[in-house]
Amino acid sequence: CTGHSKAQYSLSMLPWTRVANQGAVPPALTNFGIVSSGCKLYVFGGIAELADNSYDLSCDFYIFDESTGFWTCKERTDLQPCARTGHSMVTWQERIFVLCGCTGHSKAQYSLSMLPWTRVANQGAVPPALTNFGIVSSGCKLYVFGGIAELADNSYDLSCDFYIFDESTGFWTCKERTDLQPCARTGHSMVTWQERIFVLCGCTGHSKA
Repeated sequence: CTGHSKAQYSLSMLPWTRVANQGAVPPALTNFGIVSSGCKLYVFGGIAELADNSYDLSCDFYIFDESTGFWTCKERTDLQPCARTGHSMVTWQERIFVLCGCTGHSKAQYSLSMLPWTRVANQGAVPPALTNFGIVSSGCKLYVFGGIAELADNSYDLSCDFYIFDESTGFWTCKERTDLQPCARTGHSMVTWQERIFVLCGCTGHSKA
């Protein structure tokens, strides 16, 4: 979203050269998921601007092939995740995981899916419904921190919980909180470097990072 009346679609790559968009180009999108693998970009969900300038949640799955400069939109299937925004996507080996997000109804919905849209069993300390959280992958594990969590009474609050999903076992664990871990936040980013995970910025609900 440009901050004006409309969201604006653009695709650029460093050093800020414009990339020609051909094929099934996505509409204007905000708060969508995107990952890269090989020479392709994968885009799913988000808030899409429609032809009549209204907005709706998207469940479309787009692939951009950098080697050809073409976009394709995959045919929808019964097993793919529902339309959502505020979700995250991450790659692990040859898989893409789509995690959490808001469905546009009264509640955010927790789900974990991987291509080709097979459902992953969730066991252990499964995270609550989350939106706008941080996620990274390292080795055979996914690491999730923060976000806006749906509570048992259907209210919402910022989360400071740190969850780990082990793909080899299918189990979630929630790490015990410590005095040194980051405070509860949303809108932050996470990144891995060597054996470390960095949590950067975000809104704490009080002041802002």
